[in-house]
Amino acid sequence: MKKVFTLILAAGYSRRFSEALGHEQNKLLALLPSGLSVLEQTLRTHCRWSDNYKIVVNAQQTATLEKLQALAIPREKIVVCESKGMGDSLAKGIHATKMDADLQGWFIALADMPWLKLETLVRFKRCIHKNPGQIIRPLFKGKVYSQAGHPVYFPYQFRDELSQLEGNAGAKVVLERHNEKLMTFEVDDEGVMRDVDTPEDLLF
Repeated sequence: MKKVFTLILAAGYSRRFSEALGHEQNKLLALLPSGLSVLEQTLRTHCRWSDNYKIVVNAQQTATLEKLQALAIPREKIVVCESKGMGDSLAKGIHATKMDADLQGWFIALADMPWLKLETLVRFKRCIHKNPGQIIRPLFKGKVYSQAGHPVYFPYQFRDELSQLEGNAGAKVVLERHNEKLMTFEVDDEGVMRDVDTPEDLLF
């Protein structure tokens, strides 16, 4: 059976978070009301869903690497890179996994989205099984508005385009280029669109 690799992008610089505090602070290590860090909660959800994952970390983020070590994350699950933006991080993650002969595609997740529900990932898996050649993303359907969210699934056929991304150009450019291949499924999980940008976001 073909497998889907989850790439958890954790290489950001937390600039907005640090600016709000007035000093440098890695938002992934900030604590949620539960007492868990943003990074730990995100990993708990994704690691419960699948063991096929890689965490992409900026080589300069030593505190993140130390946290992963403290959480006993196996070294082979971590991709260390020199990243100038999300495009670099994503491309490194694709390069680290694209030679796997059993690979069906990638599940692109963001490390600063700790409120994603496990049930949403279970539904995602069913959707991928039924539509393996489509780009798939969740659509939060609220009473007032709807918003496309993360994670996003990309089939293996997009490996070359994803692996050539650089700088701040994330997967959005690939989505826009292949809009006809995009499908969404509705969820009532606000965790697909809620991320941590400022300290106030931790209280969600």
